[in-house]
Amino acid sequence: MDGGIGPALGYVVVRCYGLRGRLLTPTLMRSLVSAKGLRDLVSLLLDTDYGGDIEGVAAGEVGAPELERIFDEKLIERCGYVARIAPRRIADFLRAYYRKFEVLNIKRILRGKVSRLPAERIKGTLFPTGRLFPTKLDALLEAKSLEDAVNALNGTIYAPVRSYNDLTFIESYLDKIYADSILGPVISNVPRRARGLVRHTLGVMMGISTWIRPTIPKRLLGALGAPRTETAMKPVMEIGLSTQGWKYVYDKVREASKRRRLDFASIWFYILSCEVERKDLISIAWGKQNNIEPERILEYTVIPHYATLPQG
Repeated sequence: MDGGIGPALGYVVVRCYGLRGRLLTPTLMRSLVSAKGLRDLVSLLLDTDYGGDIEGVAAGEVGAPELERIFDEKLIERCGYVARIAPRRIADFLRAYYRKFEVLNIKRILRGKVSRLPAERIKGTLFPTGRLFPTKLDALLEAKSLEDAVNALNGTIYAPVRSYNDLTFIESYLDKIYADSILGPVISNVPRRARGLVRHTLGVMMGISTWIRPTIPKRLLGALGAPRTETAMKPVMEIGLSTQGWKYVYDKVREASKRRRLDFASIWFYILSCEVERKDLISIAWGKQNNIEPERILEYTVIPHYATLPQG
């Protein structure tokens, strides 16, 4: 596992190379950003991997929420496939990594309880994780309050959050459980040659989502012109760090996959490419629905910026 890759992992690397050909090209993504409106965007997407799912939605009912759902489901489909064909230890790592979507769903439910939203409305915001792993969230959804929802986590790996009654602390503890108890035990499943890359990119991604400053590279902060005071950090990060952070991660893993083609880095790049494509498409879809100028939408995307660069 720590030396050269075996035939089983080599097969996954080759498959991921092939699957990358089904992702949207930077040039096409740039065209989506420039689409005249939502209808034009949908028309362009019909000839892509998303076309069949879009055609399955009743005419006139394809808006940004429907597109976002389609993008979410496609990501889960792609992630699930890689985990299914991967050797056991790699599959265990990937499934643990994918449980970030489970954590996201729990957070969305808890936020919905604080906002007193109906269970059905909250359910409509959840990531479709069923293809990746069974997650029973009905008790959380039906809970009458934040306290009841948190108590519904009893008997799960997330049970320790019951010690808190403030949503901010609960979400931070969920992130800690994900990092320490879910990802931590399986990070060693990643081949040694790619382990440093994976650790680093995971740290950046978790730092972005939880505002943990020490995990965010200084040159990324510098690129944003971020202030040095902690009180001024969060507003700046909320405006631009998510997109800049994903670009940093995408760049780093893209370059690693070009240097080490027969390596886990190539699998990791495919998975992250799927995630970035989804993120970009959601930004574009909502931008078109709200009549945002293409130049502004471009600020919140990653892949379209590679339209003029050689692809590796």
